[in-house]
Amino acid sequence: MKLFFHISLIIVLVGCSNSSGINTVGPMETFPDFSVQNSNGLYIPSIAKEIKKGPFVVFVFDPDCPYCQKQTRDLIENSELLKTIHIYMITIAPFNQMANFYKDFKLDTQPNITLWRDSGRFTLKFFKLQAVPFTAIYNKNHFLDSTFNGMVNTKTIVNVISQRN
Repeated sequence: MKLFFHISLIIVLVGCSNSSGINTVGPMETFPDFSVQNSNGLYIPSIAKEIKKGPFVVFVFDPDCPYCQKQTRDLIENSELLKTIHIYMITIAPFNQMANFYKDFKLDTQPNITLWRDSGRFTLKFFKLQAVPFTAIYNKNHFLDSTFNGMVNTKTIVNVISQRN
């Protein structure tokens, strides 16, 4: 059991990156529809109806990743800047880890943050992710605008959205 834990920890830390780079994507893509589990444990078979109007951010994270935790703290500390931007935080971690993360960061106090669990690993495949944190910014028409591999601060997210919307 200890060996399994150590191997899992190594995999998480290798897949957790601090490198930050912006990738402005060429072809416009809309966010795909797939099923998720929300922070209350309920399964949502289609998230298409859940996506709010206006620009939004997809933040793919792992609850154990220190860079993901740091970016989450930055999002919360700068929540005033994000009042008009909805953030969908998505993880593939087990539900109990997601629920603990939700509770530890008091995400229930953040009306513009939605936490989802992607048990089918759809987001990893769609974005071809190698590491987290990963951030995708969608414009007001819900087309993919920019992606960031590694940590990105909230002010950069807000600047990208304000320049392109």
